[in-house]
Amino acid sequence: MDTMPSLRSSAKEHSIAHTTIYNVPQGRLGNAAFRYLASIVFLYLRGTDGEFVYQRRAIKHSCTITDNCFLEIMNIIHDKNMDAAMANIRSKYRGSNYVFHGYFQHDEIYKKFKTHILRHIEMHPEELLMSDNNTTQKVIDLLHHPNPEKTKDIICRVRTYDLVLHVRLEDFIRTGQAIDPRCIKRVVQQFLSATATSAPAETSAVKKIHHGCRRQSSPPFEPNICVVVNELTTELERKYVNYIFEELTTQYVIETNDIITDYHIMKNAKVLMCSCSTISWMAALLSDVAEHVYFPNYPHTRIHETFRKPIDNTTYYDIELCDEAKLLQILSNT
Repeated sequence: MDTMPSLRSSAKEHSIAHTTIYNVPQGRLGNAAFRYLASIVFLYLRGTDGEFVYQRRAIKHSCTITDNCFLEIMNIIHDKNMDAAMANIRSKYRGSNYVFHGYFQHDEIYKKFKTHILRHIEMHPEELLMSDNNTTQKVIDLLHHPNPEKTKDIICRVRTYDLVLHVRLEDFIRTGQAIDPRCIKRVVQQFLSATATSAPAETSAVKKIHHGCRRQSSPPFEPNICVVVNELTTELERKYVNYIFEELTTQYVIETNDIITDYHIMKNAKVLMCSCSTISWMAALLSDVAEHVYFPNYPHTRIHETFRKPIDNTTYYDIELCDEAKLLQILSNT
C-alpha cells in the first residue's frame, strides 16, 4: 500500500467510532488546507475521532468523499436543524475508511464550524498538510507563524500592513489566468480613496524584503501597502507590478518570502485583496484581524468552488483574465 506519513488525531470529543481519513494530495498548500478543513468538519458531523493518512492509491473497502458528496453534506446541514443533520450524516456514512478526493473550496460551512476547526487545529498541532509536490506543512502553521531564527543583526517577524495585495503571476501568465493589472489598480485606488491617505513621497517607492526578515540597520520604512508575489523573474512581471502603482503617490513594499510567511502577511492584513489563488482565500478565511476583503468576481464554472465571502465585509472586484500576449499589449507603454 502506497501510504504517506500518517497523522493521528487523539481527540475524543463526541467520539463514537474511529475513522481513517485518506487525503489524496491535489494542488499546493491552499488546496491541501481546504481539503483538511473539509475532513475536520466531516469527522465532527459524524461524531468520530480520526487518523489522517496521505495516500495516492485507491483504498479497498473505503468510501470516497468527492466534491459532489460534500455539497450534499452541505445541503443536509442547510436544510435540517443540527441534531437532525448530524443524525442523517451518521446514518448515511457508516464506514470507517474515507478517501477525500477533491478540492472542497467553500466558505459558509467552514465559517459555521470555524470555532471547532480552530480548536481541532490547536489540539493537533503536529498534523500535516501535504501538497502534490510532496512538501508538508504543520497545520498549526495556518494559525501561528513558525518561530523563525533570530540573529543579532536581523529581526525576523511577520509584518503587518493596512493593505496587502496578493498577485499571482508565473504559471497564471502562461495559462492565461493572470488578472488584468488595471483591475488591481482600481482596487488600490478604491482603498486610497476610502482611507483618504497618501504617502508623502513624490513617486512610488519600492523595497524588497526577502524571507520575512528586515535588517536593523535599514532606515524606517513602514508603508501602508504591500504586494505579496513570488520572485519577479521577468521584465514582464516587473512591469506588471510597476503598472499597478503608476501615477499613485504612495509607497509600497514587495514581499517575497517562503509560502507560510507570505500567507501570514496576508492573514495579518487590515485589508486584503485576494487573487484567484486558494492560499489568499485561506488567509482571509482564517484571519482574525481582517476588516475588509476585496475578492475577485470570478466566473463560477466548477462545483468545488463556492468560496466567495471569507468575511462579512467582502467587496467583489471585477476581473479580466490575461495571457502573455494581452499583458504585453497592456504594459507596452510602461
